[in-house]
This record gives sequence, structure tokens and C-alpha cells, in this order.
Amino acid sequence: LIQQHVYDTIPDEERYQLHLDIGIYLGTMTLLDADTLKSSLDGGVDQLYLSDASSTDDSVAKPSTLVSIVTDQINAAGPSFVTDESQRIRFASWNLHAGKDAAEHSNFRAALFNYENGIAFLADMPWGPGDGDGDVVDDEDSAGFRTCCRELHEGAAFSSLALGEPGKVERYARTIIENVPFEDSLVAQALHVKSLLGAARYAETIATGLAVLRLLKFDVPSAPTPMAVYRTMIETGNVTSKYTSDQITNLKQTSINARKRNILKIVDGVVLACYRESSPYLPLVACAMVKYSLQNGVCEESATAFVVYGYFKIFVQENFEEGRRWGDIALKILDS
Repeated sequence: LIQQHVYDTIPDEERYQLHLDIGIYLGTMTLLDADTLKSSLDGGVDQLYLSDASSTDDSVAKPSTLVSIVTDQINAAGPSFVTDESQRIRFASWNLHAGKDAAEHSNFRAALFNYENGIAFLADMPWGPGDGDGDVVDDEDSAGFRTCCRELHEGAAFSSLALGEPGKVERYARTIIENVPFEDSLVAQALHVKSLLGAARYAETIATGLAVLRLLKFDVPSAPTPMAVYRTMIETGNVTSKYTSDQITNLKQTSINARKRNILKIVDGVVLACYRESSPYLPLVACAMVKYSLQNGVCEESATAFVVYGYFKIFVQENFEEGRRWGDIALKILDS
């Protein structure tokens, strides 16, 4: 109580400056800055776990890393106290580091706190300078700054999804989509689709997902007519007939690049929304995902489409043997 009283009597400006000075000092003992290397500490002090003395719980005190202590001090000063743009970018990147560290330990509330503080330090700053003609200048510093902005928003969207806060997911995902090239927005697109699906906004999930898939050049007919479905099933069957069941399961990759996995997550979300909505697009999207998986590698997300494709082999073509085959393939993919 005495400490708190003394702290409360410190004028705001002095208090913010004190937090800032402590944060910067402790930050120099970490690897938060790429050019700040303390060889005597072997780069390990930033992962040092310390007891959180502020805990009032009788159980074991919650551990904090030095990085989280650094960012707590910087965030206590706040972005409004830091006017230098380069320093604001620096502290945003520190929060990004702390957010990633918290997320890796599944502490998504702490991760979101850091990501949002990092975003606050970059508030009102454009994601990239222009050249006067509306084009983004792609020098190294600008590219690094845009990457920091994008990763902060991706982290905030992912943490919000884990915490069941779809409104925040949509806000952060949309900010990314509006500020980066389409190819760099696939993580945000996947999170946006998953958030809409989790909120039971199935029609919107389908519309959003189909728009993304068409930008990715997926061949999904614009009108899901019975003829279009039948024709697509025939075309997909011509492709799948070239593979045995073992060849398909052997296409499963232990690691798949981030771009392909995000695309498969988007398609998987659309397939599930189509199923929930009883949408006529269901067989069309499933066929598109089957063909994409065979061309680019199979993973767990492929299994849903394989099951749906097998169902429509029975329902549309009355091919019970093929229906069972695709169900078995899906089980093997999930079990392997």
C-alpha cells in the first residue's frame, strides 16, 4: 500500500518516463533489437523466467519472461507518450515478439494484449509509403514495417479466434486484407472464413470463401445447377481415376507450405458452411478441393472434401464402391 501510494503521487509525465526508461534499459539485455546482441548473456536472458511479484494468489506465482516485463513497462508508458516514429515501430516489434512468445505457450489472452498494444503503437501510421503515383514503395525498411503490421494483426486475429471473439477476428482480418496484396492476405482470409463459420454466418462464409477461391483461380461454376454439378463430378472423376487409394494417401505431406495450407483451410471452411447451409455449392467446392489436393499435396484439411466427394459419388452417380473408397481414404489420412 505504501509503494502504491508513492507510485500514485508521481506526476504522470515522470511516471511514464520512468516506465519507458526501465523498459528500454531491460530491453537492451534481450535480443529484441536485431542489432542488440549481448554475447555475455548468450542470448538467453530474454527467455529468463521470473516470478511475478504482483500475484496475490496463494498458488505458485505466475512466471514472466524478461521480454514480457520489458513490454509491460513500455506499454505502461503507452504510445501517446512516445512521439518518435522509429521508437514506436521499435516498441511495436517488441510487442510482436512478446505476443508470439505468449501464443506459443497457449496464453492467448496475454498474446492478444501484446498484439493490441503493438498495433496501438502503430496507430495512424500508413502501412507503407507511396511513390506519389499510388504505388507502394518496396524498400527494405518499408517491407519490414509492413510485415510487422501484418503479423501484429494476424496474431491479434488468431488470438481473438482462440478466445472466441469473432468481432475482433473480423476487424483485424479486414484491416490486413485492405492493406496488403492479395497473396499476403491468405492467413487473414482463412481466419476470416473460420470466424464467420464459427459465428454460424454460413451464407456469408460461402460468399466470402467463393470470392477468395475465384481470385485463386479455382474453377467453381458461378451457377450451381444440377447440370454443372453433374459435369463437375464427371471431370473430377476423370482426374481421380488416375490414382489408386494408396497413391492418394501417400500424397499426404508431413509438412505443407503455408500458402497451400491456408488455401486448404479456406476451402475446408467453405465446405463445412455449404454442408450446414445445405448449399448447392457443396459438391462443386468439394470437387475443387479434391483436385487441388491431388495436385498440391494432401493434408488433414483434405479429408472433409474427400468424404463429401464420396457422398456425391453415391448420391449423383450411384457409385457405391467409389463412395466407400473415398470414405476409407479420408479415414486413412486422419489416422496416419
